[in-house]
Amino acid sequence: MAANLKYLLLTGATGLLGRSLIRDLSADGRRLAVLVRGSKHATAEARGDELLDDWRDVAGVTVEAPVVLAGDITSPGLGLGTEAAAWVGRNVDEVVHSAASLSFQMRESDGEPWNSNVNGTANVLALCRDLGIRRYHHVSSAYVCGTRRGRILESELDVGQTPGNDYERSKIESEKAAVSA
Repeated sequence: MAANLKYLLLTGATGLLGRSLIRDLSADGRRLAVLVRGSKHATAEARGDELLDDWRDVAGVTVEAPVVLAGDITSPGLGLGTEAAAWVGRNVDEVVHSAASLSFQMRESDGEPWNSNVNGTANVLALCRDLGIRRYHHVSSAYVCGTRRGRILESELDVGQTPGNDYERSKIESEKAAVSA
């Protein structure tokens, strides 16, 4: 079987799940590109380097350095410049979208969690559509169940459940968008 020479693009790489996905996907031999948003304190590239330092220094694990793409899921085209978007179009054949806002209540200052969870998902799906990336994996949350109890099947995304907060509402909406894409 020939090795896949294309890259998998991971969103949410700096989060708890994203950090583990970098380790696990790298161990499986996947070539990774990670979308990283700069912060007030560090550039996207510095935050990408920090991910590798964490694995090497804390866990003693060597992880192949991913391609770090500076961007933001809340921006159209993920905030990628022309060259970076062209690179993604040529080199990426799969996306794992694990980026999300974990804010449980709506913040007027930045529109979270809606901006990241709903608009961000729409932007990632649009990039996949525009660049012809057909393999999309959406990281869900048990919170899409709302206040339901008992056995809940994965196929029961929208059955009139009552969300308990804005995070749950936003994750239900983002998952509905992913399922219908």
